[in-house]
Amino acid sequence: MSDPTPVFDDLREESEELDRLVAELSAEQWALATPVPGWSVAHQIAHLAWTDHSALLAATGTDAFHVHTEVDRAVLDSFPISLPVAVFRAANRSTVPCRT
Repeated sequence: MSDPTPVFDDLREESEELDRLVAELSAEQWALATPVPGWSVAHQIAHLAWTDHSALLAATGTDAFHVHTEVDRAVLDSFPISLPVAVFRAANRSTVPCRT
């Protein structure tokens, strides 16, 4: 098996850069439209957080992945604009292993 450390390092750096870009967004900026019809900046960040978390659950081979996707499908449309950066940070911390 090859060493995954460089991939984890790249993911961490990309996540930190994205965090810097969105950390100070106002509510109005979170609500801005993106090139994806019907999606705001908040939707995009929520999607990244969901993808990271889903990938972690899928990779661990647990049934939690199936439960996770069903629950998320039910709440996606009511995702609060003020929450995506916190969800993204938490998902990233649990998905990308930290090296010490």
